[in-house]
Amino acid sequence: MKILCSILPRNDKILKISDTLISMGHEVNIIYQVGYRQQCSYIMKKIDEIGFSSGRKKYECQKRRKFHNAIINFKPNVILFVNYVPEFVDEEDLYRASKSSRIILLAVDSLAKKETNIEPMLPYEIYTYEPSDIEFIKHKTGISIGYCPIGYNNVYKKLQSVPERYIDVSFVGSPYPSRIKTLNKVASVAKKKNWNVKFYGPFFRNTYPWKKWKWDIKHPILKKYIINGSISSGEIADIYRKSKICLNLHGNDTTGLNPRTFEILATGSFELVEADRDFRNLIVPEHDVGVFNDADDLVNKIDYYLSHEDERNSIARNGYEKVRDKISMAKCLESILFDGE
Repeated sequence: MKILCSILPRNDKILKISDTLISMGHEVNIIYQVGYRQQCSYIMKKIDEIGFSSGRKKYECQKRRKFHNAIINFKPNVILFVNYVPEFVDEEDLYRASKSSRIILLAVDSLAKKETNIEPMLPYEIYTYEPSDIEFIKHKTGISIGYCPIGYNNVYKKLQSVPERYIDVSFVGSPYPSRIKTLNKVASVAKKKNWNVKFYGPFFRNTYPWKKWKWDIKHPILKKYIINGSISSGEIADIYRKSKICLNLHGNDTTGLNPRTFEILATGSFELVEADRDFRNLIVPEHDVGVFNDADDLVNKIDYYLSHEDERNSIARNGYEKVRDKISMAKCLESILFDGE
């Protein structure tokens, strides 16, 4: 199958959607969703900001032409947009392409939360991992959209031999305020109980020395446990495999299970996730994953599972078996590429 994939470089790097499609045997043409200001020089960005937009218009015209030529010359069976339809896409091109190609939008971020412009996609197929999006879109437009979890990619597949789990508790993710509040609670208890805790993420910008100083002043306990910066999928998988407990803290205003849910389980690791998720029968709380209600409950659950290794390992095995053959990225993409036909 020929698939024209439009995706943000960051999404593709993290989720490896194009790599997965290629590994499934599809022929893939990728057009990255890169805006003018993301690729132009600092000077050109400033020129654009004060109203001289000729550079931006030229760039958007080039991207529009590239997309148009891809439709004409590549002749895709499927045009797959990940998260949104870029501004450089011509709606007339889409309409003409729809006569011979399926057009699909796969949301890997919440459509409702991001207030994504979905108007160009209304005649086509939309899938989301976020259950609340389904009601949001139906209420807003009257259109029914499909549910599709965002599964783990091959980087997270369990190794034959799992390394020693010497990290008591790990977390990987962006520093949303709600997450920072929870991590501060974990850090304060970790200090008292001497837990080996590591939190990875872009907590502050390393390019500015005062950012670290400001962070350290604001988070005197938490600073001991953070490893600042972005890390690759392979490094994340390695962290999970070395952790006794992997924390999965979702962002605000979502109800579904994020990709991290399945990535952790695919490594054969034990996961603690919020109890208020819409699990949609994909995994079973307290059987496939540990769950917690709030920050106080979380530290109690950490303390409990660190001292109950057999129970922790049993739940991790259940979770691994549940996602191993069912919730991989390949399976999820297959479900929208074939089941949706």
